[in-house]
Amino acid sequence: MIAFERELRRWTRLRPEILTRCRTRILERGRKIPCALLDLSPGGIGLLIDRPDWKPHGPVVQVEIKFDGQPVVVRAADVRRIEDRDGNRSLGLAWRVDPERWNGVERRARARLELPLDEFLARTPLRHAHNVWTRLSIVDVSSDFGLQVETRGGPAYLLPGHLTELRLDLPHLHHHGWDCQILWIKPTEGHGVKMGLRVLDPDPALVEIASEWLQIRRRWSPLHLRWLGFPKESLPGQYRFRKVEEIAERVGVANFFEEMSRRGSRTGMEHLHSVERVSNHDTIHLGCWDGRKLVAALSLDTRFEEMVSEDTHARVVDFAIEPDWIVPEVFFGLWEQTVRLFLAGGNTFLWMWCPPGRDRLFRLAGLEEAVGPALPNGLGTWMNIHRKRLVSGHGMNAIRWALLYADVSGFVLRHQNGGISLARRMTRLRKLAQFGILRDWREPHEQAKLHGSIEEWAMEIHESGSI
Repeated sequence: MIAFERELRRWTRLRPEILTRCRTRILERGRKIPCALLDLSPGGIGLLIDRPDWKPHGPVVQVEIKFDGQPVVVRAADVRRIEDRDGNRSLGLAWRVDPERWNGVERRARARLELPLDEFLARTPLRHAHNVWTRLSIVDVSSDFGLQVETRGGPAYLLPGHLTELRLDLPHLHHHGWDCQILWIKPTEGHGVKMGLRVLDPDPALVEIASEWLQIRRRWSPLHLRWLGFPKESLPGQYRFRKVEEIAERVGVANFFEEMSRRGSRTGMEHLHSVERVSNHDTIHLGCWDGRKLVAALSLDTRFEEMVSEDTHARVVDFAIEPDWIVPEVFFGLWEQTVRLFLAGGNTFLWMWCPPGRDRLFRLAGLEEAVGPALPNGLGTWMNIHRKRLVSGHGMNAIRWALLYADVSGFVLRHQNGGISLARRMTRLRKLAQFGILRDWREPHEQAKLHGSIEEWAMEIHESGSI
C-alpha cells in the first residue's frame, strides 16, 4: 500500500490479533463465499478471498460476520478496492453511509427526550475485542430505553445487531452493566460515530436510576417526564415549600399571580383571580420552588371578614400553579403548609374557592360545600373545612385523614394543648388506631384516589391543549 493512501484513511483499524475468532462470508446469489478478516473499522472491513478469479456482481456486496461472543450479522458494503495478493483477492469494503436499520428489536413509536450535550456519559466494552472500550455520550432516550448515543474520544467497532454492555458513568453504578443491542450505526464528524441501541432487559433499578437522574437535572418539568413515560415520583425534598416574607420574594409571588392570570395556558384555577385580591389585613404568602423556579403559590387571609359569625374564618384568597407542575407532590405539599399555618392561627374554618370540576379533589381533602359571599359570574362554589376535622379527623375517612393531616395536626397537640377537648382527642386516637389496623390494606387505595384526582386534572389540561 502506498504511504499516502494509509494517511488518507479516516479510521483506525482493528487487526484480527486483538479480535475474537471471526467467520466472514460474502453472500452472493445464494452462495456463501468464505473470506479471511484483514481488519475492521467503523467505516468498513478488509477481507481476503482465496479465489484469485473472483469478481463482485455489482458495486454493493452483502457481508456476513460472526465473531465469537456476538450474533451473526449481515451488512451491505460498497466495494472500494480489489487487489491481487499472493494468489488471493484482497477486498476493501466501505459500509453504506446510511445503512438500513436493523429491526430486530427496534421500535420507533415512543417520543424521545433530548439530553444536553455530554451531560449523561457511559462506556461500553467490545465483546469481540481484547480490552477495547468505547466512551459514549447519550444524546436522547425514550422511556422503553431506546437510546441514541455518540462516541467520544474514538470510534466504536460495532455492527448493527451486535450485543454490547452499557455502563453508566454514575457513582457506585459504573461497574454494573445492562445488555443492549445495536440497532444502527452512522459516522459523524471526525472519528465520531452515532449509534442507536436498546436495552434488552431494563430491570427496575435502571428505570429508577434514569428517572431519578432526569429529575435531579431539573431541566424538565415533572409532567413532561411523565408524558414521555418516566413515571417516577418526585424525589423527597425536590420541592421547597415555605412562607414568603422577604419583600423581593413577595413581589415575585405577586408577579407570578399576575402572570398566571394573564397567561393563555389555563389550569382551571385562574377564576380565583377574579376574587378581590387587595386586603387591608395581613395576608400570608406561600410558595413552592422547583430549584430556583417558582412553580406554585398561594395566599392565605387569616381573617375572612365577609363571614359574620361567632366563629373565626380564614380563606385562601389566591392560588396559582404552573400547568406542567400539576402533580400530587406540589399540590398536596402546598396544601399541607396552608393547613399548618391555618391551625397555628387559631381560626375555626378554612375557606377555599372550588372551581368547576375540582369538587371531587376538594371533597377527598375533607372540604365540604358551604354558603359564602357571592362569586363573580357565579363560577364555582365555596367550600370549607372545620378545625376539628383537621385535628381529629371528625367526619372524615380515617385512612385519608391520616395521610393528609395526622402529622401536620400533631403539632397542635404539642403546642396548643389547652385548645383541644377530650372528646376530640379520643376521636383522633380512634382514627389513628383504625389507620394502624387498616393501613396495609387501605392506604394504597386511598393514596391512589388522591393522586388520581390530581392526575385527572393534569390530563384534562393536557388534552385541552392548555399546556
